[in-house]
Amino acid sequence: LRLGVLDTMEITKWQPPLLCEVVHIGAVIRGSGRFELKKTRGGTIFYWHEEIIAPAFVLLLVKPALLIGVWLSLRRFARQISA
Repeated sequence: LRLGVLDTMEITKWQPPLLCEVVHIGAVIRGSGRFELKKTRGGTIFYWHEEIIAPAFVLLLVKPALLIGVWLSLRRFARQISA
């Protein structure tokens, strides 16, 4: 069983491979996001910032699923970059 909310984004700033800024333009989720990589002595730090605008009842209903979904997505992402 797969559940989800379509999160349509438009890239507003693109500086590969270090920076991507987006605007969420979906019917339910709106806001902005920033994904940035910074080199360190021991590797790379991944910064992720989101500002989400959605109706309060939607956020209350989807927050637990959203947190779990983000956690799962980050675990998958970590496995991919570790391989």
